[in-house]
Amino acid sequence: MKGKFAAAVLFTAMGLASTAMAQDG
Repeated sequence: MKGKFAAAVLFTAMGLASTAMAQDG
């Protein structure tokens, strides 16, 4: 269960990072 939560957090962080990169560039 903790692994799933960590995966969700990682996916969210990656999504936010890609969004920030797209807006920055």
